[in-house]
This record gives sequence, structure tokens and C-alpha cells, in this order.
Amino acid sequence: MQAMNLDLCNNGEEAKAISIDMLLERTALSRPYFSFRHLYTLPENEWDVYGEVRSERYLGAEIGPITVAEACRHLIILGACAGVIKSDPVPAVCFRPACAVWQRHRSSGGGELRGSLTCRARVLDRGPATLKSEIQICDGDAGIGTLLTQYYALRMTSFDYIFSEAKRVTLKEDWGDPYANQIQMAFSSSDSARIFGRSEGYGPDYSAGYFHNYPMWSLASITRAIEQSTTKILQRMFGPQVKYEIDFSAIHGVELIPASETLEFETSVMHRDGGRCAVSSRVRYRAKEIAEVHSTLVLVDESHDPTRPSRW
Repeated sequence: MQAMNLDLCNNGEEAKAISIDMLLERTALSRPYFSFRHLYTLPENEWDVYGEVRSERYLGAEIGPITVAEACRHLIILGACAGVIKSDPVPAVCFRPACAVWQRHRSSGGGELRGSLTCRARVLDRGPATLKSEIQICDGDAGIGTLLTQYYALRMTSFDYIFSEAKRVTLKEDWGDPYANQIQMAFSSSDSARIFGRSEGYGPDYSAGYFHNYPMWSLASITRAIEQSTTKILQRMFGPQVKYEIDFSAIHGVELIPASETLEFETSVMHRDGGRCAVSSRVRYRAKEIAEVHSTLVLVDESHDPTRPSRW
């Protein structure tokens, strides 16, 4: 995959910048949830929009230039931006991801980030209240992965009616970037291959920018909590040195829940075949299941030479 940034585009294809302020207004998103530095289009190109971000690169057991949870955050945003660009101007629309499928392109091979990451998105299908986008992310000229996302589109007027009780006009201004921090979790377990987690202390300030004045549990935050649960159970099974990559992940049935509410997570290692693990997670709100995630992980052994990881 060819890397795209504004300098390279100016040397070849002429890039046309897109107003970030316009897209923030029309998607009801804001910073810090939205963290793209540049958005642009290219002439006669099959992709509807390009964007550049920098990974937060928090430390964890998942290796690579970016975690799947963070990649999902950026790619879901860009897919919604593509939907706005390909639509007639309308009042603000909330694009709520209902399901998503992640496929990694390659092994990270150590996963050191060389600079900003380039993302690109295109609309595959658009209905009156639905959107389907394909979004890719790459590091330099190396593709990292693809996310296929299905959204429900909800006018802000309808969103306001449904979630009026979650409205919070004033958020603190000194949040920094809450998405660079881990989610506080309390864990318990019933057996060696299953773990239960419960969010603690999560609130509106930790979902700042998603959606504007209506902070919700984002799919990125849900997958982040699942990543922490997955790390916890793998460390118990294989030791604290365990590292892994997520080759594939399918996320279904995601519902919007206000960020002030507590979520419960059940994560199980369903099957192991050599260095590959099948992991299943269920997310519940007040005993109701609001999301389900099935992933394929590859365990990576860095014990001998950290610069050249090998599969277990």
C-alpha cells in the first residue's frame, strides 16, 4: 500500500484539504476523541478521504505500531467522515457503529512506529439510515490492517430526544487525552480460561468528544477494556511476559450506553492451537448483552531477541 501524506501528495497527485471543523460539526464529534491532524482527498482516486494521526503508543501486551482498540477509534471516525463527504449537506448526524470486522494485513515484526499513520476510507453502501465503510491504516508503505464497519445514522435531533438524560454541556477543559490511558477495571475469575471485569471510575470526561455534549461508551473504549481483560487472562495462562497480536476481530451488536454507566465484561479463551488463540468477549449493561467480540490472537515470543519476535 502506498503511503499518503500531504508532502508526498504535493509531489505527485494534488491533495485537496478537507475542513476538519466542517466534519466535526456534521458528525457531532470533537477533540480529543477526534485526533486526525490532516484530512484530504486525492483526484481520481477510489478512496473518499485520507487522514493522518499519531498513535498514543501506550505500553501493553499487544504489540505492533498501534493497538486494535486505538486503530478502531481512528478508522471508525474516518469511515463516518467518508459518509459525510459522500452525502448531501444535512444537519449533524451521529454515525453509530453497530458492527465491525478487523483484519490484520501483516505481522508487526517488532512494531516500532516510524512516524504518523495514514488512514483511508471509502463508502461501500449508503442507505437513508445506514452506512457501510471500508477503512485501512498503514505505517509508511506497509499496510497494518483493514476495518469494515456498519453504522446506523441518527439525526442529532433524534439523538437528543433518545439520550436527553445523558446530556452534559460542560466537560472539564484540562482532560489532556483520556484515550491514552487505560480504563480502570476490577477483575474476578471463575476458572483458568475465563475472566470477569467491571469498569470502575469511568465517566463522561473519559469519553470526551464522543458525542458532542452526549458522552457515550465508544466502541474504541469497549475494545480497550476487552484488550485489558484479554491481557489479564493471557498473563495468568502464559506468564507476565506474554505478548500477542490480534489477527482478526469481529464485533457485533454494539449499543450506545452513556459513559456514566458501568459495564461488565466476560472474556474467555475458547481454543488454542499452537501459537494461536480464539478469544470471545461479551459486554453487558445491567445484565443485558450490548456487544459481542470474537478474536483470533497470535502469541509472540520476545524472550530471546526482542527485535525479532517469533511465534510460540
